[in-house]
Order: sequence, then structure tokens, then C-alpha cells
Amino acid sequence: QAALLGESVYVEDGATRSTDVHVDDAARMYLLAVEKAKPGDVFNCTSSTNVTSKELAGAIGEVIKVPVRSVSREEAVKKLGPFLPMILTHENRSASRKAMGQLGWQPKEVDRLTDTTRGSYVAFAEKLRSDASQKTAGL
Repeated sequence: QAALLGESVYVEDGATRSTDVHVDDAARMYLLAVEKAKPGDVFNCTSSTNVTSKELAGAIGEVIKVPVRSVSREEAVKKLGPFLPMILTHENRSASRKAMGQLGWQPKEVDRLTDTTRGSYVAFAEKLRSDASQKTAGL
């Protein structure tokens, strides 16, 4: 979205926090659950619960090389549709204590902000910038 919009936005003060986990950490937790969990057990798989939507928008803006700014809820809905602003304005935090305690799982990979600005998203962001440039140039 940020590449297409030419800016990375967060809603209002951007203080809403969310939970995340690196895909490799999640895969390890799922394998441990298959191996060790009892039928019907449910586990949360999280490594970070303190990243704000403002911080994430900043990281996205940095890697895509677009400005970052706050928008009202109404403007966010106009720019992004109704679903994403709803997600960005509700706390969504869970804990993985149960997975750590019962399965022995520990997250090992980089956090979301580091991965966004220095990890796997960098090459993807370059492609998004290129695609967005071609669209705006009419190619």
C-alpha cells in the first residue's frame, strides 16, 4: 500500500500495538506442537507485542523511501479500505508463555522492525518501488 500511495501512514497517534512472529519461528513452534502437544491444545506464537503501528509505518517508509504521516480514521478508510484501519486501531496482543513452557519453544529470529528495514523485506520493497514507479509513469 505504501508504495502505491507514495506514503506510509498510521492512524491517529499510531500508539496501537500488535503481536508478531517471524515465519521461521512460527514454523518451529508448529513443529514442536505437532511433536509434543496434546490433541486440542491451543498455543499462541508470538515474539514481540510492543511494536506500534507508528513504528511499523516508519520502518515501511524507511525501506520503501516514502514519507510517513498520521492520518485520521476517516482518511485511512478512504486510502486503505475499511479492514486495514480497523486492524491498525485495535490492540492485538497475545503471549506465547504456554508454547514456551509446554513446548520449550523460544523465538530466535530478528524482530519485525529489524526484518522490515534490514531483512527479507528490503528486496521486496525495491520491487514495490519499481512497480509503483512504472504504474505512475504509465508503463
